[in-house]
Amino acid sequence: MAFQTSAFFPVPLYRQITEVRVGKPEMIVNAAERRARPDELTYDGKLALIAADHPARGVTAAGGDPIAMGNRYEFLGRAIRVLSTEFDGVMGTVDVIEELLILDQLVVDAGGESFLDDTLLIGSLNRGGVAGAVWELDDRLTSFGLDSLSRLRLDGVKLTLRLDWQDAASGRTLDYVAQMMEELDRMNLPIFLEALPVRKGEKGYELSPSLEDMVKTIGIASALGASSANLWLKAPVVENFARVADATTLPLLMLGGATQAEILPLLEMFAQGMKAGANVRGVMAGRNVLFPPAGEDPAAIAHALDRIVHDGADARAAWATMNEARGTEIDWLMNLFK
Repeated sequence: MAFQTSAFFPVPLYRQITEVRVGKPEMIVNAAERRARPDELTYDGKLALIAADHPARGVTAAGGDPIAMGNRYEFLGRAIRVLSTEFDGVMGTVDVIEELLILDQLVVDAGGESFLDDTLLIGSLNRGGVAGAVWELDDRLTSFGLDSLSRLRLDGVKLTLRLDWQDAASGRTLDYVAQMMEELDRMNLPIFLEALPVRKGEKGYELSPSLEDMVKTIGIASALGASSANLWLKAPVVENFARVADATTLPLLMLGGATQAEILPLLEMFAQGMKAGANVRGVMAGRNVLFPPAGEDPAAIAHALDRIVHDGADARAAWATMNEARGTEIDWLMNLFK
């Protein structure tokens, strides 16, 4: 049966978010202060993270529905489903991170177990390059500030760099990103930099899968900022991905991209990617985890990806374990908020 968010995420709990925003906004900072942060960025040198920053750029399509990710109830419910079962953390914009903090505090106040304790919270900063806008590649830092990163006690940040050699806006974004990286270096915060070569197509900016463009982009991204000591890169899995991994010594996370039609090819892509180089250290995936193919339970796809990243499982072995998570603990929130 297809996963139903309504069977997992109580609607009254979701509605309390707005009540907190109106009457008790201080709950956000209180929840951030209460949350137990992970002792280390990674316990085994690898990471599996949810990407939850798409709506802030106007990207809402998933699985054939052009506004699937624009439904915040579905978006948050699926994120909690993953965070309460698998994965090392979540990367999101300020609204998403604060909503998760509110929900986590409501769960704790109701006597439940925090789903954010010992979980990485990564802030997504530059979302100014709105999809389809004439200024799309002029990707300004419009989500979070240095003060809010500290106030919410975030564990790292994500920046995006999309390079089109023919668009001057990419040059300005290089400058925005480099300046922010210098500020973040002073805070000693880990940085996850998504580096993508793009070209203008009929439907807007699209990834340029050229190996030459990817290798050049990795080289440019690796050298940005005041220091590369706390820098991780995020890159798509393209043909000859091992050559991309060879372009840097920095740790690499693989991105997921648009929702795939089938699960097994997706798992095969990530499993092969993990073998591309010693510096390939995991995934930061959004649509394929939150809105997986065939109506799959997000917890099941997260379980399989976790096996690939942390246990070194191949695609078929990981796929075979999905039933271990499919539908399990589906009613814990419902029972807590009867």
